[in-house]
Amino acid sequence: MKYVIHHHTGHPTEKSHFDFMIEIGDALMTWRISATSIKKLIQGKKVRAARIADHRKMYLSYEGPISCNRGMVNIFDSGECQLISQKSETREYLLKGTMLCGVLRITPHTNNRSTFHYTALS
Repeated sequence: MKYVIHHHTGHPTEKSHFDFMIEIGDALMTWRISATSIKKLIQGKKVRAARIADHRKMYLSYEGPISCNRGMVNIFDSGECQLISQKSETREYLLKGTMLCGVLRITPHTNNRSTFHYTALS
């Protein structure tokens, strides 16, 4: 399984943000994380993420403009991931990427919101 984090900039109605995508079957489960929160996540702090529509697997390697003048995406990080634990709806993934190498815990809440917590491997 793979993951990718895109930095999404230049959208006419949205602030710069990051889209965190995890390969699940034929699609990429996707969450939006603010630019401020991505820095906190990397530091090991819990952050909120908004679940958005699944994306096509082509985004695992895509960088460039988004159709209909919705800005640009650049790959911030990418790599392999493995589901290592699932308790109720909370999932833990082992990430082995260019930047992130550790465990990501995703805990879903109501209204398509989730809590992300990343712990780097020492």
